[in-house]
Amino acid sequence: MFRKPFGHTRETRLGGKDKKKLITEVHRQYPEASTSLLLGSGPVSELHLETRTIVYLVDNSVPVLFKLHGSSFLYPTVFGLNRTEGLSTVRYIVSEPVVRYLARGADLMLPGVNRVESVTAFYVGAVCAVRVDNGGPFVAIGRSLLSSSQLAVAENASTGVVGKAVEIVHSIGDRIYQMAPKGRLVPPSQNQQSDESPVDGSTSSSEVVQESASPESTEESGTEKTQEPAASSSETMVQAQYDELVRYAVVEVLANIDKSSLPVQAAVLYSDAQKSCSDLRKRPDLLIRLAELGPEVRNAENIRVDIKKTSWRKVGKLLKELEKEGILKMKDKRGDVIITSISQGKEELQAHAITAKATKSAPRVKHAAAAASVEGLKSSIDSELRVRVVGMYRPHQVWKPVLEASLGSPLGKHDFLSAKECRGLFQKYIKGLEESRPEETPSATSQNRSDVCVDALLASALSKGGKKVQPGTSVSKAEIGKAFESKGLELYTAIVPPGYGDVPPADLTEVLKYGPAPMITIRVTDKVSGNKTQTLIGGVDKYHLKLSDFAKALAKHNASSSTVRDDPVLGPNTVMVQGNVAQSVMHFLVEAVGVPRDR
Repeated sequence: MFRKPFGHTRETRLGGKDKKKLITEVHRQYPEASTSLLLGSGPVSELHLETRTIVYLVDNSVPVLFKLHGSSFLYPTVFGLNRTEGLSTVRYIVSEPVVRYLARGADLMLPGVNRVESVTAFYVGAVCAVRVDNGGPFVAIGRSLLSSSQLAVAENASTGVVGKAVEIVHSIGDRIYQMAPKGRLVPPSQNQQSDESPVDGSTSSSEVVQESASPESTEESGTEKTQEPAASSSETMVQAQYDELVRYAVVEVLANIDKSSLPVQAAVLYSDAQKSCSDLRKRPDLLIRLAELGPEVRNAENIRVDIKKTSWRKVGKLLKELEKEGILKMKDKRGDVIITSISQGKEELQAHAITAKATKSAPRVKHAAAAASVEGLKSSIDSELRVRVVGMYRPHQVWKPVLEASLGSPLGKHDFLSAKECRGLFQKYIKGLEESRPEETPSATSQNRSDVCVDALLASALSKGGKKVQPGTSVSKAEIGKAFESKGLELYTAIVPPGYGDVPPADLTEVLKYGPAPMITIRVTDKVSGNKTQTLIGGVDKYHLKLSDFAKALAKHNASSSTVRDDPVLGPNTVMVQGNVAQSVMHFLVEAVGVPRDR
């Protein structure tokens, strides 16, 4: 059911009253379940999907419950089933090889069932869980297609057990399962034992489940194990080392800013400094300084520019110190710190400029906002924040016969074409009309070669919504092309949510929506009564981004605090960033997230 891409309309954190209502509902449907184990003591989020399905998330985006298509019934996810007992009264027990088929989206067949565990008799449509034998984890939830009496008859049938047993609603490997962080499923009996390793009897089951859900998980887990000793052996950097590192990075960016790119926002400057970490890790002079100020940093990945771990805490305070030293001049414009000039003659800046040229053969940066390439910016952002906007076209009803004639076959209701394919078919049709033109006669030598003698199909298309054109009339190619571009195509847009990768064309056509991609509104508030300027971003939720992660990434990108809130102008799910960083936010949305430039 959750195999195809889906988007979510909004995500909200439940308040105290709403969480109590959810706990009451869980107790009503599952009186033997432990809500403390299921929901934990932390916050609970409610994720609304476009299919009117609601998913409840706990503990770092782990889905534990969901409601289907606007119903009030709470289904447990495989994570919820493995957190606590009491969420299933009917259990279909299967062997390990069956898990691989369930992970691919198959329903549970009767030959794959080892046995059925049920306290009481049940009927067709009863909610049931699927569990791996020998105390293994739960791997699916669904509806039974047979009653307990029908199962007994099927087991005793002379032809053997055949047919479907359970219609799977949710299982490992589907989109809900992929919401949670990667990890091995642990059965309830083991999950309730803190800091204990799984017993021998269920280890293999859990491993098979994880391999079925994610084929790459074995390699990833092996990599993590080999990296643990390196991470534990490396020392944590102290504040003095962070002070040296951050100042070094900021001064180097300042040294490589061209005068034509001034003024520069402090947020953009700090963002460029963060992106230079991979290059700074190769600087012998910097590594020697860090070693003199604190413990040896053996793992280069720990060398990261983080202003919050310095003695300054904020970028503005560091820049004020540099201003006192005469390195730069800055001003506060509506709560936004802007660098107006840089003293490139300073010895420290000249030394950094020489160091940068010696280590990089690339030309000097001309624009501060482009200090890191587009690819560098994309690689610095978590892939879970990148969306893919796909635009497909369908010919307008009056132009459809023209493209069908060029294609040589009819176009169905669900047949979409790319812009390149549409223009190719149109040009092919025009070329065919030119080739069918009779040989030039003395009376036709003066005819403009940029004109085309339209046929009945083209005349009918050009006549809709404009002046009447008769077949055989000579019309310029430019006029025909302009009419086709403006009225001949209908745009449909699909937004592929983050982390979905390549979506098959058959699935993509099902999520296409008429019109362009949604608009994102960026508004900068006025500075009133001493309050700082704020940049508000509305409409981000329409791109299926997890707003909390998006706000964190923006905070890191702009070196300023951010949050998600309701705004009286932009509405709910508005992302707020401190300071006037509208240009930086636009650059981030286009280059890092994948939002179209015109949206």
